Amino acid sequence: MQDINPDFIGVSVRSPVFPMYLALYGAIRQHLPECKIIIGGAHPTGDPEGCKPYADYVVVGDGEWAMTYILEGGKYYGSGSLPFTDLDILPFQYYGGDTYALAKPKPPERMSVYTTRGCSYSCSYCQESILKRKPVRKSVRYFKEEVDYYRTVFPGLTTLTITDPSFIYDLEWLEEFMFEFKGSGLNFWCAGHAQVVTSEMLELAKAAGVKSIRIGVQSGSKYIRETIFNRKETLEQVLDVAHKIKDVGITGQYDFIIDNPFDTPESLSDTRHFIKRLPQTSMINKFELRYWPGTEITAKALKLGYIMPDDVEGNFIRLGNWVYLYRLIMGEK
Repeated sequence: MQDINPDFIGVSVRSPVFPMYLALYGAIRQHLPECKIIIGGAHPTGDPEGCKPYADYVVVGDGEWAMTYILEGGKYYGSGSLPFTDLDILPFQYYGGDTYALAKPKPPERMSVYTTRGCSYSCSYCQESILKRKPVRKSVRYFKEEVDYYRTVFPGLTTLTITDPSFIYDLEWLEEFMFEFKGSGLNFWCAGHAQVVTSEMLELAKAAGVKSIRIGVQSGSKYIRETIFNRKETLEQVLDVAHKIKDVGITGQYDFIIDNPFDTPESLSDTRHFIKRLPQTSMINKFELRYWPGTEITAKALKLGYIMPDDVEGNFIRLGNWVYLYRLIMGEK
């Protein structure tokens, strides 16, 4: 980096690795004292004030317009990030040349992409709830051109993980998606929400190459889901969609949050019994409850004394918190 001697360095940071960023910040300040540091991403969006001492610019939310202001010498005040309303005007993510180093010598067969920014829901534990931004989506035409570009860069690409909070929700969009990707040879993994997923949407997704759909459940307790997690769909809706996913021939994955201080023996029992009602082909994903800065559940847990400030993500390094349990059937005890 000293050989390049950049005027700016931009870093996107998630909370679990924020302490690692602090070490990087110190190294940049030591070796490139004139370089301006721009920090953005999920952690600065949730805790912009806590990031101010460790950057020249803190970007909240979408960063494209903010970067334009900063690099063109304009003033930027951190809290005024403008969300994009047309994702099709953005360039594709750049891969190639001497400016991008692959993590592995072998080009990937799988990569992550997105079609949507924002989320229609406000789950209390989720960083998406901080911005309270309605979804904005790429057109299918743009997304197809983007994927074609990635396939030219990585000819061995076979699987795309779509990181949208919810991918299966717009019938018209899915019809066009199926038309563009049917027979493409690509496999897709994505997420859906039980309130809106229909059999017709699933048939289209299946025809386009979708192999697996994740559904957030988080708890089998009505009280925990509604009062603590702010989940809007019912458990019966989840079960209905689970059987539709099974019937269409897609693998269903169901997320549950564990290590939750709001749980009781009764709510844990409810969760165990609910998992038993899912189709036997289901995959169960278990996640710890994470206390992201700026979320409703973090504020509630701090107020009730369930956690201390040092337990909030960003105050320690965490590189993983999940367990995937394939086709789990929990027996009676």
